Amino acid sequence: MDKLLPAAGQAAPRTPQIVMGACWTAMGAACVVFPEQVLRLSLSPKVLPEGKKEKDPSLQLMTQCFGAQAVMCGILLCSSKLDSRGYAIWGLALLPFFWFDYSFWKRGTLTTFGAAGDLAGNLVFMACSAVGAGWVKID
Repeated sequence: MDKLLPAAGQAAPRTPQIVMGACWTAMGAACVVFPEQVLRLSLSPKVLPEGKKEKDPSLQLMTQCFGAQAVMCGILLCSSKLDSRGYAIWGLALLPFFWFDYSFWKRGTLTTFGAAGDLAGNLVFMACSAVGAGWVKID
């Protein structure tokens, strides 16, 4: 268990945290600035017919609020300092998102593009968490 959750306060590299923060900020900003495009590219016509999901003010609001929270998370990541335990907890907390992406893609809610895009982001976050937690050593 000690390898999975390092001791609190153990030094960790800063670069993975900046990479995660930049990704969160960029992905969140896309939701804030381009909610119609994010909805069109991410949600399948099975959820809402084409033309309706981009115009639905409730969906736009939720997309922009989701994006604003992601931007806030990115700013927090870029401006604070995780120790190795924080990286480990972050990495473990990511695991359900892999299942969410797969299950919503399998049900036809997410487009392949939307699921693959989120999967790519989650893989970057997981790799950065693994490096920061010390699970993976990079020389």
